[in-house]
Amino acid sequence: MWLLRIPLYINAILAFGSIYGGYMFYVTEDNVYGNGPLFFFPLLATFFYLIFMIFDFKKKKGLMPNYEIAFLVCCLSIEIVMTLMEEFFKVRFIIYSSMVYLLILYYILMTIKLLVYDKVIGCYARNLYDNEIRKLNSRKREFYLVMIDMNGLKQIIDTYGHEMGDEALMMVANSLFTHFENKEKVYRVGGDEFVILAKSEFLAHLERKLSKAHLSCGKINDTVITFAYGIAKYDGSKPYDEVMVEADDAMYKMKDIMHKSKICL
Repeated sequence: MWLLRIPLYINAILAFGSIYGGYMFYVTEDNVYGNGPLFFFPLLATFFYLIFMIFDFKKKKGLMPNYEIAFLVCCLSIEIVMTLMEEFFKVRFIIYSSMVYLLILYYILMTIKLLVYDKVIGCYARNLYDNEIRKLNSRKREFYLVMIDMNGLKQIIDTYGHEMGDEALMMVANSLFTHFENKEKVYRVGGDEFVILAKSEFLAHLERKLSKAHLSCGKINDTVITFAYGIAKYDGSKPYDEVMVEADDAMYKMKDIMHKSKICL
């Protein structure tokens, strides 16, 4: 990754050098600012990093990267427009001020991301799940609760290390993202535990999607990544905690069957 720092280092050298050589900017004796012959280099470096981030996020599946890609594309477009305005209409300093505002907005976006989304996987975080449950309880809306537990995470970490453990979790999450729409929200509520709050009307449709997701997580070396799940319906007739225990029991029954069948570790 040190190669990615090369534009930054060159930009820093040219910026400090411009104080004496006027490479990227110059200031006359009358204290008038002007663009030097390498005026475009900082912008090219900025565009390079923005484009790299866009392509890097595109490799990842999940919820938040889509918003980040949209934001970064907007940043890239705004900087191109600001560059043209400064070059052809001589509106000074508009590029730098716009960069500062965009950096502040990006910082706010990243702060929201940390609060709302799981930083490792990209699915919704535990605090958002707790808030959603409070809302659903207060409105007494019907929904299906799906408790999901990944199989064999400890063995994967013990064998391959924590990095591969995170990779396995991401494989489970990506499989869930692939088979579930946004109306069925995926939350990470623990180390290897996920919850889906599904507003589907048909239980068979929900089970079909879970079965497909369960069989398409992938492999790490010779280890097949799988998860167990349990479903329970909440309709307001009993407390949510009881429904959660019901879904949890169903999930552990499936896990026991998978262990006995040697489908998972």
